[in-house]
Amino acid sequence: MTERVVVRVVSAGQVDAAERLAIVALGWISDDIDRVGGFIDRTGIRADRIRQAAGSRDFLLGVLEHIMSDEEWLLLPFCAVSKASPREVCEARDVLASPYRIKHGSAENMVPKILPRRGFS
Repeated sequence: MTERVVVRVVSAGQVDAAERLAIVALGWISDDIDRVGGFIDRTGIRADRIRQAAGSRDFLLGVLEHIMSDEEWLLLPFCAVSKASPREVCEARDVLASPYRIKHGSAENMVPKILPRRGFS
């Protein structure tokens, strides 16, 4: 049986905005030693690997998931500083988390960003 994967159609701008928000969140985390320590403890990444990992969509997804993991100490303070709403953080997380196709003009010109997963038969 093949696993069914729902693919979102998003604009390149939505993907770029989600990645930019995650990079802003990473910068905000990096500004405070306690936040960095909590991020390293939770993710298990070594501090010397963060800069290299920051180019990865999966890593940026992890940054937003970390921010969303604690509303009082992470999400709301980050939103206050970044001027992003909690909903925008959630939407950015959803864009980075789900398989998507980037819409270039018309529906006929959609380019797959990632391929659907295949299940075992």
